[in-house]
Amino acid sequence: MLTAQENFNPFPVPQTDWYSAALPSLPESNGNALRSYRLEALIAIVNAWRRNVKRQLLVLPTGAGKTTVFSQLPYLLEAMGLPEKLLVVAHRTELLEQAIQTLTRYNPGKIIALEQASDQAAPDADIIVASIDTLIPNIS
Repeated sequence: MLTAQENFNPFPVPQTDWYSAALPSLPESNGNALRSYRLEALIAIVNAWRRNVKRQLLVLPTGAGKTTVFSQLPYLLEAMGLPEKLLVVAHRTELLEQAIQTLTRYNPGKIIALEQASDQAAPDADIIVASIDTLIPNIS
């Protein structure tokens, strides 16, 4: 059962049908349809965002497609008229590179920047992919 806070919807889009228009045209890799658990994750993320939950964590098993899921968020948020700036955080260079490649494939018109060690992301970036080790010293 939802609490009063969870029922609060600051956005005018109806809660039940925002995804009926946006999801069918999501750019899925290799022409495959979104797997059900990925679709459920996207719906949960966007519904939480609409409830003003701005800091979220996506947890899926290894190989389940976390990168694919968060790479689709800019498209969904833009389709809904919501703010679409994202920060993606990873702890290994290989994961940062994978995120940048996948985000670029799904979001060709977006500015995607890396924040790692001496590489500083452009302030106008739509999506920042950052190393946790780089961010920790900057948290005050």
